[in-house]
Amino acid sequence: ASQNPVQNEFVQRRIRLLKGLNVEDIRLNQQQVDINRTRVGINRPDLQYTLNGHRYYEEFDTLSSWRGFEHQARIYANDPSGNVTLFWVG
Repeated sequence: ASQNPVQNEFVQRRIRLLKGLNVEDIRLNQQQVDINRTRVGINRPDLQYTLNGHRYYEEFDTLSSWRGFEHQARIYANDPSGNVTLFWVG
């Protein structure tokens, strides 16, 4: 979780939405695992889950930070078959 309350609220809304889509293996700020739940990195994606046989990773950042691109590169290096989405949240 972030120290930014706006960012935290966005993430919580996102999780509620995803639960409505019946995603599996939702992980918030935990070490990266792949579709088989095998740890593939010690990095901690903000949010990760499985949906329809695909592993998804999400990073939430503020408009003043560009760390998301570095995080995206690390996630793909650890799991090239994953899908990464970056969100900028005020």
